[in-house]
Amino acid sequence: MLKIGTSGFSFPDWKSTVYPTNLSSRQMLPYYASELGFDTVEINSTYYRIPQPENMLAMAGKTPENFEFVVKGFRGMTHDPFDNRLETRPTHEEVEDYFHKFNEAVEPLKKEGKFREELRLLQ
Repeated sequence: MLKIGTSGFSFPDWKSTVYPTNLSSRQMLPYYASELGFDTVEINSTYYRIPQPENMLAMAGKTPENFEFVVKGFRGMTHDPFDNRLETRPTHEEVEDYFHKFNEAVEPLKKEGKFREELRLLQ
């Protein structure tokens, strides 16, 4: 099954071009899913910080049953902890903790059947 979405949904510069001018930021995801007709979205903010599970549950609740989220991995999990380009390098224990917290964060999406577990690229 092919799903179509974008790499985010809450861009301020989409106001008055993609979204109505008076649409609040809290209404962007439901509008994205219902009015624009997308059935998936990539969540990029998770690269910068691990969200609270309640936030993921709230996002799931704003979308239709067939909607799926592709969640970008937290940078503390996906980058070499010894990479000198990182401002602070996490320890092995911190990386393990990041994985644990990240899995807890996306658990509500999994329970709701809205977590995209795999990504296939068209060739």
